[in-house]
Amino acid sequence: MKTTIISFAALVLLLALAACSTQVATPAPEPTTPPQAEQVEPLTEGEGSAPSSKGLYAVTQSPCNTPLGGDEVEGETIICGTVSVPENYDDPDGNRIPLSYALLKASGDSPAPDPVIFLHGGPGSGELLTLSTFVEDFATVRQDRDVVVFDQRGAGFSNAPLDCAMELIEREEEITDAVAQAAPEDADKVRQAKILEICAEAAQERGVDLTQYNTINNARDVQSVVTALGYEDFNLYGHSYGTKLALETMRQQPAGLRSVVVDSVMPPDIKMYERSSEPAVEAAQALFAACAADDACNSAYPNLESRFNQLMVQLEEAPIVLDEDQSITPAAVVALFNLRNSRYNGAGISAYLPRMIAELEQGVTDTYVGLVDGSLLPPSPFADEEFALDEEESPPELTLAETFNFAANSTESLQADPEAKRAYFALPQQPATQATLLDFIDQYIPAADNAALLETAQAMSDDDVAELYTWIEKFAAFQPNPAMATIIVPLHLFICNESVPFNTMDGAKAYIESAPIPAMTQGALASAANSIELCDDFPTGTVDESFHNPVSSDIPSLLMVGLNDTQTASSWGSVALETLSNGHLAVFPESGHGVYQFSQCARDMGAAFFNQPDAAPDTACIEALKPEFALP
Repeated sequence: MKTTIISFAALVLLLALAACSTQVATPAPEPTTPPQAEQVEPLTEGEGSAPSSKGLYAVTQSPCNTPLGGDEVEGETIICGTVSVPENYDDPDGNRIPLSYALLKASGDSPAPDPVIFLHGGPGSGELLTLSTFVEDFATVRQDRDVVVFDQRGAGFSNAPLDCAMELIEREEEITDAVAQAAPEDADKVRQAKILEICAEAAQERGVDLTQYNTINNARDVQSVVTALGYEDFNLYGHSYGTKLALETMRQQPAGLRSVVVDSVMPPDIKMYERSSEPAVEAAQALFAACAADDACNSAYPNLESRFNQLMVQLEEAPIVLDEDQSITPAAVVALFNLRNSRYNGAGISAYLPRMIAELEQGVTDTYVGLVDGSLLPPSPFADEEFALDEEESPPELTLAETFNFAANSTESLQADPEAKRAYFALPQQPATQATLLDFIDQYIPAADNAALLETAQAMSDDDVAELYTWIEKFAAFQPNPAMATIIVPLHLFICNESVPFNTMDGAKAYIESAPIPAMTQGALASAANSIELCDDFPTGTVDESFHNPVSSDIPSLLMVGLNDTQTASSWGSVALETLSNGHLAVFPESGHGVYQFSQCARDMGAAFFNQPDAAPDTACIEALKPEFALP
């Protein structure tokens, strides 16, 4: 098992980051003048190649934001930093956005000169937060060339202009009151709407142009990052939303784009919110088709699709009761089907689903229970990727700053008193001195809570206080509303600009009514309605309709889709392929969203394609991925 030794405080921080996909950064957009931190010369000097860009893109090397793991050496094998790009490429002297990147140097002895630029999903999720896992996943590609991964504008560690943690903390009561007045079924939507409203207001007050956060500019950013880091030729690997971004980059025809791999394909001409349940429907159909193509499975469990539909009706009318707390309902069965999309929990489930269907028809629950409790399944091949403390070693002691921060966040005063909480998270705006810290304790923390805090504060130097203020800024983003904001704000900036305006409730209803497996569409209509309503007042602008035209290109491309994917339908790869004259499609059984995460076969195929993009990919390894179905 890989082991990472980190302090308790850092462990909590990492877990919070993993749960929230968030970060904290300075609230204002980066100034036009590049920062005066350590400047790293681009590997080549020259004009930026991005459309409408003028001049160089400043590269600033900085510490990586998360542990690297393994044998990586920061600054040598992995270099982290930011590339400063224009917020608006038509106004290159205006606001700037610092894009956080990590450059993974090639591990082989004779690397190719053209890197792979990885484009993460979302939109708005970021990738650098889980850099150590990414490093493992792209080890094969990295043997032959550098790999560059960056958090896209507004996402992950590149969200500085959108940071609204303090505004959300200051207006927490306003959000709470709005949620309290809403009907229970509308509470989540009302909370999200208030967060979007507050964060949009905060960004606009700082002069941020929210209409500039879109895929067209993300594609320009790709070219800017390549230019800034000194590369000429390059390759793209897009995952999920990153496939839409890769396709848009192909449309813009940047100089030097050599080859493209798109994984879990999201073409621009697919109406995502009308067809949001199509991936789950197709994933179920793919399972039934795989059983039908297997002689033994088909003999034991014929006509699975129609039998499954009938079983869903049967369970809707009469759920199977397991105990007083658990029943087998259509929703429970669908959840088990959809779990196959998970890298961590889905391995081996497909093999048992035909037998489970046949048993549930007869009221037998053995296979269902064995799948739910995991007793029928192999251990997850990815279990060792979790962070763990070494059982034989104790974690380092907490610093004074960490000790104070955890103690303060544990006090009833800070948890129960909104004014005290706001004052605590506003401390970084004060001088970093012991005196300001002691004043805060004296004013906001009652005697019953303040003994330990006073003792710690009195032992702190001004440098310790400065470190504490850095911790406070980080923890501000882990509060419930700021944590949600880091997910929904960048997401809605993109979907409200370029997806939702081109989808209708009538279209969503039409797809659901025609779906061949109705149970797989549960919740889709409500989800579409929620997204459409949230976008009504979010000031993102609307992309030109031509953005949704299919992308035509002769750039060599490999399209990889997974048959267990419940987020992007496997058929969408074929849709994109129609206008890619040098494209190849590879379909992977037992692979969910993000095919490269599920098998070495997919990782090897991607790496081989980058080495020889003009050759048809060797897909022989796919055969071994097919499930071996459990018979009666």
